[in-house]
Parts: sequence; structure tokens; C-alpha cells
Amino acid sequence: MKRLMSSVSYRNGAKVTKPRKASSFKAPVATSLYDKARVFPKFEKAQESIVSPVLHDLKSYIKEGNTLTLEKYFTSRHFKFKEGSEESSMNALKDAISLFNPRSRPIVAIDCEAYEREHHNITEIGIAILRPVPTAVPQIDAVHIIIKEHLHKRNSKYVPDNKDQFLHGTSYMMKEKDAISLLKQVLDKYIVKQNGVMVGHSISSEIKYFKSLGIELPNTVKTLDTLKLHKIGRSNGGSLGGCLKLLDLPCSYLHNAGNDAYYTLLVALSYCDPVVRVVKDLDIYSSSQFTGKYPHDSMTAFVEVEDVSLLNL
Repeated sequence: MKRLMSSVSYRNGAKVTKPRKASSFKAPVATSLYDKARVFPKFEKAQESIVSPVLHDLKSYIKEGNTLTLEKYFTSRHFKFKEGSEESSMNALKDAISLFNPRSRPIVAIDCEAYEREHHNITEIGIAILRPVPTAVPQIDAVHIIIKEHLHKRNSKYVPDNKDQFLHGTSYMMKEKDAISLLKQVLDKYIVKQNGVMVGHSISSEIKYFKSLGIELPNTVKTLDTLKLHKIGRSNGGSLGGCLKLLDLPCSYLHNAGNDAYYTLLVALSYCDPVVRVVKDLDIYSSSQFTGKYPHDSMTAFVEVEDVSLLNL
């Protein structure tokens, strides 16, 4: 056994020996980002995209604090969808926005995570519920369910393992039969009985997972696919992370079913908001620069600002 060095002190003339505490951990020296880069790159204003005069006027109208009504939005001539798909794109957009305006029904986003080596084994279920209660900030209840029978099955090869990284509270571990019972309860309460909207990113996959769990939804159920909605305005970059990056919505720990359900609901709300669509140029069909698998930056970017007027805030 390794002996510890002791300290010696004197109290009232008597010699007192105190053993030092053992410690196997030595705190690393903190390294500031400033130590790594003494000279930061100079901030340069991003080149503004060329927009039509109609779209420019619509952006200015919004920036001045005016209310953009659905009538004014849809009668505007700023839309420029994919050539040959203008009519179908407009109809799909109108159908989607009509589900959310007015906000009179519940919206439930669902996400299922499956084991990458056995796709029929569902390892996680995420649920995000937005009730039709008017609030300045959407009050979303996010739920994360971990299937007990598949607790040991971890993804890593094709998608990251973020089963332990739920950002919205407690993860509930339960048997598959209980998870099915809870999911049926939620769908029946909010989607069927309250005529709600079920949202998913590539929602056909979630419906397929439902069927594998023995859950059949009525044909009358209203659904919204955020991936299809994304494709109205962009030719690529349709991953959930790519959509979040396009919308400037911060995100972390994707491929956790609870987080993904929450983020999918945010994407749906954004894509169905006429103001967001105008500000983000979502009605102008183009390619997206956010095509990476995971849109997270490894660290914060620092740039030196010499002219604050360039920020255009």
C-alpha cells in the first residue's frame, strides 16, 4: 500500500500529525479559446440573396411590425416553387397551414428509434404534445419512452447512441406492452377524440412502426409530414438536423426519440408559419447548404467585429 505523506503542526507545544488526503484526480488546467487563437478572423457581412421586389416589399412589411394575414400571404406573388410543381406545391402548403391556423386542435409529434441491426426492434418512442392553448411561447410536453426489453441494444454504426441524452426531463423505461398502451392512449385522446394533427418527419416510417406494434390509425386521421413540407422549398438537406439548421433553431442530441419528437414539432410550427416562410425564403425553391448528417458545430465560432453597423440587427 502506498503511504501518504503527512503534515506536521504544533498546538500548545504538542506535535500534531495530520495525514494528507489521497487524491487520484488532478484537475486539468483550463485552456481559454483566446489562448488558442490570439487573432480572430474579421467579421464580414454575408452576401444577401437576391430577392424579387415583391418578396423584398413583403419582408419590409413584416419588419415594420405589420400583421401578415393568410389572405395577404397567399395572394402575394412572391412564390417561386419548383418548375412544373407550382400548383401541387401551393396546394400542399395551403393544406398544411390550414391544419395549424387557427390553432384550435392539439398537435402531437411522434418519433420512433429502432435498433440499427434489427429494424423491427423499436428501442425508443418520443412524444411531443402541443395543446390548443394560446401562449406567447408554445408549451410543449415532451415524453421519452425507453423499451425495457431492448435497453441493452445500442446504435453506433449508422446513427449516434443518444438514448441517455433526453433534454426535457425524465426518461420512462417500461415494457413494450405498456409503451403500446400509453401510445394508444395518447393517440386516442388527442388525435382521434380531439381531432388533432399527428406530425412526423417522414411520417410513413412512424406509421410503419405503429403497425409493427399493432397500432392501426383510422384513415380520417390528419397527418403532417415535415419532410414533405421541407421539399416544397428545398431540393436537399431534408434531415431533421438540416431543417433545424435552415430555420436557425438550436438543437442537440438528435436521434434521441424524445428530443426528435420535440424538434419535429418545432419544425412543423415553423414551416407552417407564413412569417417564418417569408423571412427564411422558404417559398423560393432552391438548394440547402445544410446537408451534413449532424448540424452541430464542435465549438463556438469567434469573429472580430470592427463595424457594428454590418450586423444589421
